Amino acid sequence: MELALSNSGFAEDPSGQELVLPPNLVRLLEGVERGLTSSNSRRAYRTSLLHFLGWCRAETGVSAFSRLAVLQFKDALIAACIAVPNGPRRQYSPATVNLRLASVRALAQEAADAGLLPQSEAAAIRRVRGEKASGSRIGNWLRKEQVDQVLTSVDRSTLRGKRDYAILAVLFATALRRRELVELEVSVIQERDGQWGFVGLKGKGGKVRNISLPGWVREAIADWLRATQIVQGSVFRSLSRHGKLGGRQMSEESVKLILSHYMSTLGHSAFRPHDARRTCARLCRTGNASSTDAASSLTLRVVAGMPVAFGFDPLRDFEFVGELKHDLLLSGKGREPLATPAAGLGCGLLLRGGFLGGGFGSGFDRRWLLRLAGCLLGLWGSKDGLGFF
Repeated sequence: MELALSNSGFAEDPSGQELVLPPNLVRLLEGVERGLTSSNSRRAYRTSLLHFLGWCRAETGVSAFSRLAVLQFKDALIAACIAVPNGPRRQYSPATVNLRLASVRALAQEAADAGLLPQSEAAAIRRVRGEKASGSRIGNWLRKEQVDQVLTSVDRSTLRGKRDYAILAVLFATALRRRELVELEVSVIQERDGQWGFVGLKGKGGKVRNISLPGWVREAIADWLRATQIVQGSVFRSLSRHGKLGGRQMSEESVKLILSHYMSTLGHSAFRPHDARRTCARLCRTGNASSTDAASSLTLRVVAGMPVAFGFDPLRDFEFVGELKHDLLLSGKGREPLATPAAGLGCGLLLRGGFLGGGFGSGFDRRWLLRLAGCLLGLWGSKDGLGFF
């Protein structure tokens, strides 16, 4: 039995009243949402499915949930345009189109599992391909001098300024996402062997990582906590327009508005919260961290190169393990030592943070050992490659 959509869409009638979904579709939407772990994914999928159901109701030629209907929906998304001063522009990017189609595929599978759609039709809908996107967005980032300019523009004499300065410091130095920032708990800030950091921080996809804190970032957080006397719960909380501390944690939109406020005053109106992560990655590279390490710091674990960009010395605050001497890294031709620190790090210098037994970098050494083994196997016997002895 096919899932009829002719009278079950989600849209607004001319009187402005929102139409109510029938119970069978409500149960299907709930089933799709329960299959997702992230609240952001649930919200995005629900928005996409409501958009799809509203489109189905508006289209007179669509009366059933089928592969043809999904293909028509895809074509409508790609063809949708909005008017701008420079001419018509696409309303939905390829990423948005693919998100809409992914949610429709999930709805098809849920309907098939509930017996409302044949398995063959659900399989046909799942085979609908998304829009291919060529290239990638480069985004925005700041230089070290620009980051300093943003931080110095904050008035730290007020309570709001202390909070905003701490938020900006954490965003630029640790590359936290907005949700990770607003859900940051006081109990996560811990010390191990004289090094402060975020211990057991649970982020996107349920991944747990540990992030070291440069001294100036820790002082910014401590200044905010001392001023507000917060000892437990959320670190960053809302403030009233009169500067009075609230009991609730901040919203993700508030973080975006705070960052936009300080960036727009310096002429960076297009800067977004995710660009702060790009800035942190850029500063990682400036601090002689490899691209692999920078990627690890943004998604999984902290790397020693990240604090370098903020005046943090990894050679002082991190210890080397593995006993891979610098003078053993020889070139293939003249047997000359590799002089750059980045080359030594990229060829297998193992870094471990100050945490003991599962601290900064736990699980990191095995990955580097495998990469080092692959490097040796791949370059062994090459005239121009690296060699040992």
